[in-house]
Amino acid sequence: MKKKILAIVLVIIILIGAYFGYKAYSLYEYRMDNEVIPNYDSLISNININEKVTKTNQKLEDNEYLKFENLKIQNKFPGFEISSTDKEYVKYNIRNEYNIVIAEFWMGTEDSYMSRLNGKDMQDFYKSHNIKNDLDMIKYVSDNKNNKSTVLTSLNDIKCRYALTTHILNVLPESEKIVEITGDNTGYILYGKDTLTEIVLLKDNKRYIFTFISKTFFNEQFINEILNTITID
Repeated sequence: MKKKILAIVLVIIILIGAYFGYKAYSLYEYRMDNEVIPNYDSLISNININEKVTKTNQKLEDNEYLKFENLKIQNKFPGFEISSTDKEYVKYNIRNEYNIVIAEFWMGTEDSYMSRLNGKDMQDFYKSHNIKNDLDMIKYVSDNKNNKSTVLTSLNDIKCRYALTTHILNVLPESEKIVEITGDNTGYILYGKDTLTEIVLLKDNKRYIFTFISKTFFNEQFINEILNTITID
């Protein structure tokens, strides 16, 4: 009888040891640092959402809009011409007297980040962390960048946190700041490190993206004003 109990205890100890051994391996395998992800510290430090702007839809006359598919935005782009278009995007630019492009504006639609990372384990992770859209994904990375996984973290969280964080680092342009959009639409404004600014509105598992290249033409006041003219039909 004592031998049976001892054998059972030994098996339990072995199983516990194997479990925590595998978890320790997972912590190493899914670690996030400069060795595994080049420039990780620099990239992660730039993901911050500390500001909000309220979007209040502004109704304009139909002839005041620039339109593409189901998107409309106030036409505040005098001198801009279409440079390329396809079923997902239209791109405008303006050139100087030397025929050099000095500013660009794009608008279009793409699938959400969540739809690209949507296996069952990820869906469970989203549910447990109340992640409902791309903005929540970015917020999760921003809020948890200084929190390291430990042996007490579930295996699913270790793996999914790694997958979510690396995905956001790969797809999100490097930014100076990210501003949350609330009000009549949900989304964010990303002010890039160089000439890029993006307004991203989130609806029906899609990303409606308005990209502005040139901070001379498109300063922060311009972005905040034109935001309210954007509609998604």
